[in-house]
Amino acid sequence: MGDYEVLTAAARPYLSTVLARALGEGLPVTGTEMLDGGPAADLEAETEGWIELDQEAVAHRYGAKVFDLTVYWDALSGWHIQAERPGSPDGDLYRWMGAGLVPAPERVTTFIATMLVDYTMTGSEERPFYRRVRQEVPSLTQRLRPYGS
Repeated sequence: MGDYEVLTAAARPYLSTVLARALGEGLPVTGTEMLDGGPAADLEAETEGWIELDQEAVAHRYGAKVFDLTVYWDALSGWHIQAERPGSPDGDLYRWMGAGLVPAPERVTTFIATMLVDYTMTGSEERPFYRRVRQEVPSLTQRLRPYGS
């Protein structure tokens, strides 16, 4: 099994744990998805995943200003949000949590809850990089391992 598959397998339960906590807190989340980067994929990180939000709730909160609001995790920079803003002269907005690659699920759900209040002020515009592709894979896998139990 290559680095891509190992990281995807290790990250999937972590995202599921974050999703379960968000659901328990009543946040409008609906599921998770993971992409295994693989050597041919067009991803910056070996793997990435996201927590899907109820876009009806997003539309109720933000109206036509935001087409899609999603919470992503990747194996290089951790958690961030992406807001697709049709017609905005600035285009899509990205905001980074900046709390490491594997912050506690309660920190992530706080990030999500804050994003739902005001996504433009959540996190930072500065993208952090906590590791490089194909480096420190065993260390990251080890940090994700407790969520696989």
